[in-house]
This record gives sequence, structure tokens and C-alpha cells, in this order.
Amino acid sequence: MQIAGASDMNRGSDPIPLCVDLDGTLIRTDVLLESFLGLVKSSPLRAARALFRLRRGRAGFKQEIADQVDLNAAILPYDDEIIAYLREERAGGRRIVLTTATNEKYARQIADHVGLFDEVLASDAKTNLSGEQKLKCLRERFGSGKFDYVGNSHADLRIWPEARNALLVRPERGVETKAVRCSQVIRVFRARSDGASAFLRAIRMHQWLKNLLLLVPLIAAHRIGEVELLATALLAFFSFSLCASSAYIANDLFDLRADRYHPRKRYRPFAAGALSGWWRTFGFWLACTRSAS
Repeated sequence: MQIAGASDMNRGSDPIPLCVDLDGTLIRTDVLLESFLGLVKSSPLRAARALFRLRRGRAGFKQEIADQVDLNAAILPYDDEIIAYLREERAGGRRIVLTTATNEKYARQIADHVGLFDEVLASDAKTNLSGEQKLKCLRERFGSGKFDYVGNSHADLRIWPEARNALLVRPERGVETKAVRCSQVIRVFRARSDGASAFLRAIRMHQWLKNLLLLVPLIAAHRIGEVELLATALLAFFSFSLCASSAYIANDLFDLRADRYHPRKRYRPFAAGALSGWWRTFGFWLACTRSAS
């Protein structure tokens, strides 16, 4: 566990520190997945080797990825509303702590770029600062009930009961209801974008139109009214379309960094972080599949 950048400069009227999670909270993406996808793209063999480190624990796996992949903190999809809130709190003298399970290398780079954190608590080669380990760290560092915590996931439900106040950022499904029951929720930052709309843009549904050509033979043969043939043609239509969409999604995930440098492509759903919750499962599955092939 790494504690970095401690400072006594900012002691305001509220002595309770504000501890802020990273993935899905400060940024609308997952640093571990992004860095792993980057390693898969550059060297599938090294990515496959890194997966074996999981047998020794997530901390070693994260360190292996961090040692081989660099991260440009400046182009990550930050949550502007959270940044503005943290800026207001710090201007009032509040002590702000970045508290994340992300490897310390990336956490420091992000903290340096944002410029609002007085301290960084993050994973290192031996300790994966997640769940119970994060809670233990916060208890030892600040004491039970002597910190406010900003998070978004089910894993954070272990932290909020020990915090003075809970703040939720685009909470995962079911998290808000459970958080209200176990902690004092004082603020919820809700998602601005429509996830369904972002998903439809990600799969390029407008590209499906070209596959309607599969119906042309039935129309030309005047057999479009035959239910069995029509059902087969529609099955082929959706199969072709979904295969194409999966290719679009895969390309978007592996081209995240390049897309964020592009003036237009940086607004694509994955690059912009509009699908930050959904893509964690798909992204990790995709990365594992490609590194194993």
C-alpha cells in the first residue's frame, strides 16, 4: 500500500477528509482493464504471461501490467461534475484523498494530473487495496467514522458503513438502495447520458441496414411471404449484424487511446466512458480471449 503526497497545507473548517475512489467514480472507465487491453494489443504473449500472475494475487497482476504499460492520465474520461465538486471542497480547505485499488503508478499519475489530491492510497506489488484491505487502510489511517467516502460500486458497500457520510457517483444497479440502508448518503451524482442510447451507438446499428440485402433473393423470387424462409433470412440478418457489431466493439476497445486523441472519435461511447459499467465484463473477456489465441 502506498501513501504519497501527504500535506498539512489544506486544513479547513471540516477536519474530516474526503476519500475518493477512482474507477467508475473520478473517471468513467477502468484503469486495469484499459492497461491490460493495451498490453494485449502490443504483446499478447506478455499479456497471457501476466494472467498467470493472478494465481499469486491481484496485487502482483496489477503490478505486472503497470510495469509494462504506460498510461496517459491527460486523456482519460474524467467526470467533470466530480472534478468540479472536489475543486469546491478543496477551495474550502477540505483534505482530499485518492483511495483506489488501482496500482500506485497509475494512481500517482492521475493524482498529479488532476492536482486536487493531498494524499494517495493505492495498491502496490504486495497489497491489493480493495474491499476489506481498503477498509482496513482507512480505519488505520483516519479511524472509523472519521472520513467521508465517494464511490460507485458494490465493493464500496463495505466502506460506506464505516464512513461518516457516503457520496455515490453513477451507482451500479442496486447499490444506491443498499447504501441508503447501511450508511448516511448525503449526495448522489447521477449519470447524465442514456446508457441504452450509448450502447446502440457503440454497436453501430445503422450499419445493419446493409444486411437487409439478405432479403433480396426472397423478394426477387416472390417468396417473402413464406414464414419458414423469412425466419431463416431474419436469423441470418441478425447473425451477420451482431457479428459486425462485435467487431466494432472490439476495435473500439483496443483503440481507446488512439480514439481519445482524435477530435471526433473521442466522443465514441467507450472512449468517452459512456459505457463504463457495461464494458468491464466484455472488455476483460475480450482481452483474455485475444491473449489466449
